[in-house]
Amino acid sequence: MSYKIRNKYDTLDTVMLGDTYHSQYFDTIKNDKIKSALKRIADETQEDLENFQNVLKNFGCRVIRPELDKNDRIENVGMKGIPRPPLQPRDAQFVMGNHLFVTGVGDHLDHPSIIERLLDYDDSVVEIMNDRSPYLDAPNWTINNNDLWVNNCEEHRFRDKETGETLHRFDIYDKTQYESVLHRTIEASEDALIKIKTLYPNLNINVLQHEGHSDGCFAILKDGAIITRVEIQNYKKNFPNYDICTVQDDQTDFRRELSFWKVTKHKALTSFWLPGEEDNHEFQEFVETWLEDWVGFVEESIFDVNVLVLDEHNVCVSNPNNSVINSFFKKHNIEPIYVPWRHRFFWDGGLHCITLDLRRS
Repeated sequence: MSYKIRNKYDTLDTVMLGDTYHSQYFDTIKNDKIKSALKRIADETQEDLENFQNVLKNFGCRVIRPELDKNDRIENVGMKGIPRPPLQPRDAQFVMGNHLFVTGVGDHLDHPSIIERLLDYDDSVVEIMNDRSPYLDAPNWTINNNDLWVNNCEEHRFRDKETGETLHRFDIYDKTQYESVLHRTIEASEDALIKIKTLYPNLNINVLQHEGHSDGCFAILKDGAIITRVEIQNYKKNFPNYDICTVQDDQTDFRRELSFWKVTKHKALTSFWLPGEEDNHEFQEFVETWLEDWVGFVEESIFDVNVLVLDEHNVCVSNPNNSVINSFFKKHNIEPIYVPWRHRFFWDGGLHCITLDLRRS
């Protein structure tokens, strides 16, 4: 088999589905409040991944997975900290045309099991996209036939953990560091686009400017239909004659509970959320101290837009109850396939994030 992707809605033939540590990975943690929360996340995530794999296989997809040592334990990690699990293979990998592009660099490369498994699948067409900046995020690229859409937002923004306030790099680094990081990011992006244009000279490269990963902002469901979280771009100009469905928020019980918790507790939101553990401060402190690279900032994400299209008539969704999107699906003869993904507010990744299209027919 080889890589073959020209858009996001041709029939999905082969896909990578991520994986995470099993609950026994956390057995050696002594604090029961921390251990029980992490083991619950692990067990329920494994259940949801197994279900997702069955959905994909029943559709006819070949599913490949990163491989983890089930005998490994959290106490065995070295001085560099606890590595992110290989759960979101789309973070630093992107398939376009007949090539696999790897966008991570140095310590920002994904878990090695992702690349190892992809090289087992096909090692002949791998392109390393940059050696300068870790901020060239693969989820900011969207392929649509002869068009590549690239979110080239130069303001990589962060959150103050105590206040939840949005910070720019300038607030975190001094001016010299900020300008250096920004310069390396721009150079890496330019180098990547030059390499892509060399490989695919007839490709139209379209640059967007919006905050957040593109796959958490909009999804092309088929030729002529897009769902988006806000009017993040000029759709009349960029996608003329497309029907655009704008979603204001996730219509989920989790989202309503999260908002209620913020108001009633009168405290800043942590970067993640685990229902039932809102007052488990030992767990929250452990995650923010040792697992900071595992989580994002969930308030920025609308996971109802982060869907995996199987073909023009079947789309995997993590929320079956979004009436706005469901009406749009019906209008375009699309069947939503519900795939439970309970801990998206912890992992800060939806169904699209935890998969990687390898081949579409």
